[in-house]
Amino acid sequence: MSVFGGEIPADWSIIGDSKELTIYGSHLGPFCYPKVIRGMVDGWIPTEGVVTATLPLADFEHGLHLMETGENGSIKAVLKP
Repeated sequence: MSVFGGEIPADWSIIGDSKELTIYGSHLGPFCYPKVIRGMVDGWIPTEGVVTATLPLADFEHGLHLMETGENGSIKAVLKP
């Protein structure tokens, strides 16, 4: 799960009707979560490459550093207990 810390601008002209794209989301919609999770499990929502680091829970500070700096192309880190 991710939450934005501020306003995130989006140029809808590059992802609008002319490209025939469908955007699925799960932010602030409790009924969206099952659909998005099912899409990830079934493979129609691709997730490959989203998680860029998997770290032990003890290394959470390093994980936060990766996310803050984008070091090594970091996008998302998973912490494993």
